[in-house]
Amino acid sequence: MRPLIFIFCIVLLSSCNNKENGKELVRQYISDSIFTNKKIYDIYISPLDSLYSSVFETQQYIQTKHELIEYRRKIEKEKSDYNYEKSIGGTGINKKLIVLYQNSIREGIKRLNELQMTYKPKYLGFKCSFHAKYQTDFTDSILVGYCYLSPKKDRFLVKPIYESGYAIDSTIGNLMDAMFFYDEQFIQLEMDTTKLFIKGF
Repeated sequence: MRPLIFIFCIVLLSSCNNKENGKELVRQYISDSIFTNKKIYDIYISPLDSLYSSVFETQQYIQTKHELIEYRRKIEKEKSDYNYEKSIGGTGINKKLIVLYQNSIREGIKRLNELQMTYKPKYLGFKCSFHAKYQTDFTDSILVGYCYLSPKKDRFLVKPIYESGYAIDSTIGNLMDAMFFYDEQFIQLEMDTTKLFIKGF
């Protein structure tokens, strides 16, 4: 019984050390690589979590997503033209073109759903988020970011991504939400897809 307890303790300690080594790698990067001439303090690193590949990052999914965005842009143009023609009593709008775009969007949404249902994630390593404060010549600010670690937590899979320049007294509901503001064009499948279409076509 004692040998089993001993082995369990060794495995537990090894796991804890491994996690700490991963966090130390992140901490060192924040301290040494982001700013070389500013003091960084109050570093927070979230617990390391398992990282798996995502269907959203596959080439097929990305290409289909971009096609949907382009079709949506074309639909918006046709909606504008249609409303203008309607306002002046015209009938020159190409209804067949609108129907074609809308059917393409329907097929694209169907493909994205099928990809999500059939995709099998692969284990890649670990991920974590972080934020820290740093001193500037004006007022102290906050930087936020996230990173991906190898299964052994001894290296980054890609260069850590971060944003800086947030004033400490600014209102940031969720620090990590600030990292994804630039991806607003991403089409969420949960959205009301009827918003992509023109009624009556």
